[in-house]
Amino acid sequence: MQRELRHHWTSIGTLILLVSLALSVACGDDDGPLSQYATDAGSDGSRVGDALEDVTDATTRDVGSEVAASLDDSDAPGEPVVRPRFTVGESFFSTPWPSNARRLSNGAPDLAGFPMRNIATLDINASLIEDQLDGFAILPTIFFPFEADPEDLLLPLPADTLESGAVIQLLDVREEHCGERVPVMGTYRSAGDRFSEDHLLIVSTVPGFALDSGATYAAVVLDQLGTERNELFDAALQGQSDDEWSESLAPLRACVEGAGLELEDILVASVFTTQDVYRTMDAMRDFVRDPEEISEISLTEFTTQTMPDGRIMYRATMQVPYFIEGEPPYNTGGGFQFDGDGVPIVQQWQSSDIAIMLPWEPETGERFPVMLYLPGTGGQLYWSVNNDWQLAAEREGFAVAAFDGPFHGSRSLPNQDSGSPGTTVNFASERVRYPQQVIEAVFFIRLLQELSEGEEGMPLNLDELVVGGQSQGAHVGAILAGLVPEPHSYALNGIGGYVGTLIMNREINGATFSEIFETLFGLEQGSVDQFHPMLALAQMGAELSDPAAYAARWRGWADNPDGADIFLINGIDDEYVPSAAAAALTVAGRVTPLAEPAWAPDPTGTWSVEPVETPVQGTDTAWDGSDLTIITEMREGEGHFVIWNDSGLQEAVVEFWQTSLVGAARLPHD
Repeated sequence: MQRELRHHWTSIGTLILLVSLALSVACGDDDGPLSQYATDAGSDGSRVGDALEDVTDATTRDVGSEVAASLDDSDAPGEPVVRPRFTVGESFFSTPWPSNARRLSNGAPDLAGFPMRNIATLDINASLIEDQLDGFAILPTIFFPFEADPEDLLLPLPADTLESGAVIQLLDVREEHCGERVPVMGTYRSAGDRFSEDHLLIVSTVPGFALDSGATYAAVVLDQLGTERNELFDAALQGQSDDEWSESLAPLRACVEGAGLELEDILVASVFTTQDVYRTMDAMRDFVRDPEEISEISLTEFTTQTMPDGRIMYRATMQVPYFIEGEPPYNTGGGFQFDGDGVPIVQQWQSSDIAIMLPWEPETGERFPVMLYLPGTGGQLYWSVNNDWQLAAEREGFAVAAFDGPFHGSRSLPNQDSGSPGTTVNFASERVRYPQQVIEAVFFIRLLQELSEGEEGMPLNLDELVVGGQSQGAHVGAILAGLVPEPHSYALNGIGGYVGTLIMNREINGATFSEIFETLFGLEQGSVDQFHPMLALAQMGAELSDPAAYAARWRGWADNPDGADIFLINGIDDEYVPSAAAAALTVAGRVTPLAEPAWAPDPTGTWSVEPVETPVQGTDTAWDGSDLTIITEMREGEGHFVIWNDSGLQEAVVEFWQTSLVGAARLPHD
């Protein structure tokens, strides 16, 4: 079985925005204002307390005094007026959010007034979002404040929000997509907490329904709540006010007729543009592939070893460009930096050991198809080319290639026990750790191409490249599939998306991150859900490293029109990748389940597809109209290592790879 430490999801960059705050507070004075919450947690107190014993070891920063200043009771609300609230600049929740009227000059979300920013850790993380993002969440949560509770509050089922008469709806307002609707879920919170305010109507996309990157949408509430429109908002909606709000609503005004709506039917709305995760990752991909930027790849310590069974292993050390600013373990600094022209800045060059295993001594002129393997957290390089799954590929004539990613193998830090740099509080470095490994995979593909050039090159056929990934490596592979054209297919085991589901479902010693956060701040049990402001902020900051943000590209794009075949493999009992996260990625990629899936990808029933029996081939259509196979195994009675526990599935995956080299991949009957 793959030798890895299987907790990579506990350190995924963007939940740090939520959890790092909790970790910092947990280390306050024993007699501070939060000490009661760590010891008196009601029925769940003991298990949350046990979890806190683990997480409090992760940091020694004392921010208890900062929190104490922020926990005073807020002023009592005034007399209720049943209208949407629209008082610009009064507080974070005094106008709809997100909105293009609430962006900074650099295009980033304006988080001024976000509750509890007097806590240093939260302020640092929020400031990073304001500095580095160019738009709002791709899996957003939208907040509509009211001055009092609406009289007639009846929110629709998610599937019903696709209808033009739904009281809440999310519209694409780009000219070429005007009126296309995205399913949403809604809730209403009469009472706020320390991170929100009273009287909030909250709308969120159904998990997995990711919006397009860098695209503009309108969240709309129709006048069906027994309320009246706010006069200031009315002027902005009608284009009668000369301010940023009127300007921000212009795309909705242009699209309203095409969406089957009328302006007078709209109670309140907000128009926002999503962040463009591709802009950052495409720029970094292009940089490491450009010989004018990096003229040659340094390769040293090259060795050859013939294995007892006749396989041939090459090992060497390559120098990889490293873009994360600062020094390990990145408790300060972190993040990607770009110059004034938008060119990525290489912070340092690091040594990464590589291994390439040939299945046998090649005959004259023979070249092998290549399987790039991306291991799980803490994966060992030797086992990356020598384990059961890899051996199954090698028996069928594949060469297997792998490299040590950041904080793996030869790149581990002293006393490190995982594929993480060790930081738990620095959101800046955590959110780019997986993207850094993705860019290194792009660079490694370039190295393999250069090594195989000419008659004297290695006997590798990079025109026949496939990818396998486990856990963290599967996460990296899912992003890679949205960036590079070379791989024909991907088989990814133990993989999920949508960071919000991680925060709600991932456990430490039996308590979820949401429960830990609720306990630390004395919040109502179950309140930190997909509608909570802190989770919304975490999701927005996380999306550069969220596979769900890249799934739309799996079927191809202009520079890769034929896309790639995708096979996702998950078990329902995976303690490291919650089934909800696996389901969200299934929905984001519109992935067809194999017959008898152990759980429903979309429990709301908004999106469904008939599961297919094996053998299966050609379930989908690529960007250019060619056939693709995009499928998932959602297995009962299995956990994080489905592929490693089933030799028959390993052989089936090899056939999936083989057939993808000549057309749509075929998965045989297992």
